Amino acid sequence: MDTCLWSEKPSVLSFLGLFEGIGLVIIAGVTLWMGVPAVFFWVPLFGLVIAILMIVVAVETANSTLYIVSSYGISKKQVRPIFHAEAIPLNKIANITITQGIWGRLFHFGTLYINSSSLTYNPLILTGVKKPQTLRRLIVAAKQTTQQTN
Repeated sequence: MDTCLWSEKPSVLSFLGLFEGIGLVIIAGVTLWMGVPAVFFWVPLFGLVIAILMIVVAVETANSTLYIVSSYGISKKQVRPIFHAEAIPLNKIANITITQGIWGRLFHFGTLYINSSSLTYNPLILTGVKKPQTLRRLIVAAKQTTQQTN
């Protein structure tokens, strides 16, 4: 029987487009507020539109992704723009690597790289996992439990 041990959506902050988008919004807003010649009016306005689009894409990507750890394995499901799912059974996990950048350390999120011991399964990349060390410990414990029951 397959039971869910953990599930979570990724952190919106993990998509750096959000930070870049906010920076572009601030720069474009300040430039427009300071008053620019009519010829250059379109440059900050274009930057503002691009920045807003980057923020929307980052939020939409985070909201349409779900990570699940079950008694069977780990899966990643994305709903938009098309449905896409990937999974690795617990007994096929070879190693788990965690990376955290500056933003990840500040806001407590990271990326997990889960490699399989089999060529059948592609590596699984979980971006924007909140408290990645805790999740890694959960996966290792679930894998050991699975091995003991078999």
